[in-house]
This record gives sequence, C-alpha cells and structure tokens, in this order.
Amino acid sequence: PSGGFRDVTSEAPSLEATAQALFLVSFYGLKVQINADDALQFVQGLQNDQGFSASTGSVADLESTRYALYSFLHLGKEVPQAEKIGEFVRSLSDSNGLFAPRQGDSSDIKSTVAAVEILDILG
Repeated sequence: PSGGFRDVTSEAPSLEATAQALFLVSFYGLKVQINADDALQFVQGLQNDQGFSASTGSVADLESTRYALYSFLHLGKEVPQAEKIGEFVRSLSDSNGLFAPRQGDSSDIKSTVAAVEILDILG
C-alpha cells in the first residue's frame, strides 16, 4: 500500500485525493481508521528541494504544495522545511503581486489564491 488515497480505484493515488480524504477523516474524527503514518510518508515522498509536486520526480507547484500543507494540518503534523517552502512560494511572485503555478509559468489568479493560502498556513 502506498499510503495515498485515490478518487477511484482504477487510478493511482494522488496528492489531491489524499488531501481531500484526510480532510474528511479529520472532519469526521476517523483518523484511527486509517494508517496515518503511511499517508504521511506518501505526502512526504512528494516533497522536493522546493515544495511539493503532484507526482514523484515532477516539478514543484503551488497547488500540490497547498494540498501537501493541508494534508499535514489534517494529520496534526508540523510542515517540514516551512521556511524553504515559503521561499519557494515567494519566488513565484511577479511584479504585480500575482503568483505563477510553477517556475517559468505565467502568473494567474488561481495560483495567487494557492500562494496566499500556503503563506497563511506557514504564518
């Protein structure tokens, strides 16, 4: 077992589905029903030198980083390398105060919302 959750059984586990499942587990008080250590390992396995990516070996992006941070919150765990993640997020800001989803992409509103959420979680 990978520790990650999936939307449907025919798909591979994803960070998005894992974050959403962990929200429900936390909301309904069902944490004892899952293997939280395996879920934590799944999320940690998607961290790279900047933030988190949607899949192993992919480039870090804001949406995946936001899902990872919510996963840590729902598991009751500290965010690892929080300062480095904050630096990564801030590096994606443009001169207008908007954020790009990943290095080299254009900034957009969706990514800016994700960046603000991440920075809020990090404090």
